Amino acid sequence: FVYVGSELAGVAMPQVIDGDTLYFLTIQSDRAGEKLTFQTEDGTTLVASVEDSQNGPLGKRNSESHYHHIDFQYVVKGVERFGIIDHLTSVPKDMYKPDVIHYNYNVTKTRFYDSNPKEFFLFFPSDWHIAKIESPKSKDQNIRVVVVKVDYIE
Repeated sequence: FVYVGSELAGVAMPQVIDGDTLYFLTIQSDRAGEKLTFQTEDGTTLVASVEDSQNGPLGKRNSESHYHHIDFQYVVKGVERFGIIDHLTSVPKDMYKPDVIHYNYNVTKTRFYDSNPKEFFLFFPSDWHIAKIESPKSKDQNIRVVVVKVDYIE
């Protein structure tokens, strides 16, 4: 099943191909900001959103990690810089809130990577990261990103 908000937007029927059960679903949207929630019969969820945003100064971006989700981040337009923060010198900044915790970190121990439409990033719960940092590789800091949050099950 797929929902836009609480409205049912699609249902995929199982198809058995070469002994594997697969589900195919095509959804089209041209509006940024809508969240699509996919739910399987066993209750696993995946939430996808398209975001028009802008990179900003490192000092104004929060670090984060998620205990219960894997973040799939794909830049459709522009260049987005990510920071991966060091575990040894970082400490939680506040209490864990539903789906996120923020950290105080040492910027000199942070590794930076730029993403573009030719690649994507996966952030697991152990990947403490900072998103949407200004990138020196682009004058235009406007970006369009697809963010997919997948249930993390140990």
